Amino acid sequence: MADDRVDHVGQRAGGIDADAVCWLVATGAVQFAGYSPFGFVFAPFATPQLETSVFSPKSIPCSREASISAAAELLSMLSETMPAPEDGALLKSDVVNGAATPAISDLEVLEFFASGKGRDALPLPGSNRIDAVAELAKSHPERTLRMVESTINEAYPEADLLIDQVRNGLDRSGLLARLDSYPQLRSRLVAKDLDLLDDPHLLKITSSQRDAMLAMVSEEALAARLIGRLIRTDDASAAALFMARFPHAVDQAVLSRMAAFFAGRGPTVPNAWQSAVDSISEPNFVQRNVSKVESYSELGALLAKGGPRNFLGPQSGAHRWVQALASSAVDVPDKQQTWILGHILALALSAPRHGIERGFEIAFERVHGDILMGQLPGDAFDFLMGQFPQVHWWQEWDSGYRLRLAVVNAYVRSDMDPKSFVRLTQDQDLLNDLVGIAEDSKEGRSFLRRLAA
Repeated sequence: MADDRVDHVGQRAGGIDADAVCWLVATGAVQFAGYSPFGFVFAPFATPQLETSVFSPKSIPCSREASISAAAELLSMLSETMPAPEDGALLKSDVVNGAATPAISDLEVLEFFASGKGRDALPLPGSNRIDAVAELAKSHPERTLRMVESTINEAYPEADLLIDQVRNGLDRSGLLARLDSYPQLRSRLVAKDLDLLDDPHLLKITSSQRDAMLAMVSEEALAARLIGRLIRTDDASAAALFMARFPHAVDQAVLSRMAAFFAGRGPTVPNAWQSAVDSISEPNFVQRNVSKVESYSELGALLAKGGPRNFLGPQSGAHRWVQALASSAVDVPDKQQTWILGHILALALSAPRHGIERGFEIAFERVHGDILMGQLPGDAFDFLMGQFPQVHWWQEWDSGYRLRLAVVNAYVRSDMDPKSFVRLTQDQDLLNDLVGIAEDSKEGRSFLRRLAA
């Protein structure tokens, strides 16, 4: 009876000898009495080989789920006893894909194949095994992730399918940190979902691994978000990488951080990012961004970086600063405001022209008052004095008068709008002083007649 059952299993196994079948029986892979489709209720039978084997039924308990080592031993035995793929094909397929009783678990089978064993002799796990990985990633995360990492490292063909299952099974929240021990899997998951990089843990990943993933980014919006995180670090490689591919996004992030520092709201920009924006010299960082500023903090940051003296005169783009002032929102304390206004009024005086009147209207009265009160920051005052006209020696002490004279000369001697002249101040006495200065010269009187027309 037992011999008949062994012969039955031998037929299922594709003609393997009785010794191999008895080995399967001993390990619990086959149990007699009842086939379903490769399963038999155990019935001990006497063979000398079983009685002397280390795999005798007495030494290996029959259970519905084989141990990890027993599962590996069974799969190894099948591949070693039947090394040709066609040998025992049905039996091997049943065992690998869970049709045998007791079944080997999905994870045990996948771990065995990830180890590289039996791949030439056994059929690869079917879709039922692969599809189980999404749940395995939740129930046995570390073993599952380790198995998938091994599969990726060896470039096995099922790697992509396993990665997709992990992606479906794991919560995206905190995934970047969870995969620290599995860098290849993390890289492959990031390649499929680059938004995973937008995570605080990005800053804790080693530079080499991080750069490899950052190189995958192709979307400007995502790049801008990542730069917003990375700009906190002095990472030269990341700064250079993004500057080469997303210069506009880097410029914006650096300007924003510079503006926060200027306004006293944040730290300075790390050297790596400063160097990155300075790597493009034509046009330079300041020239590229002065027309894009939207706030006093951005304007002040660019002025401080570029050096106001580099923009004096009509050929140096002074008018761009004055125009930028007119479109900027106030977002800095008084001291920084007057520093900005003093410098830009000086630039306006160095290149007066039609179109920049609004800058005079914004800056003049505030700067004039700060000069009279001795509150204009010293470097802004010194810079502004460089644009004052020459006066008699007994008038040199009167900085307020010299500023008024400089502004009147700018309006009178350029093509600026006379109607803007009366908008320079809300203080009638101050406006009368300006009108009085204009009346002292022929060209000034001509200007006033245009104003009255």
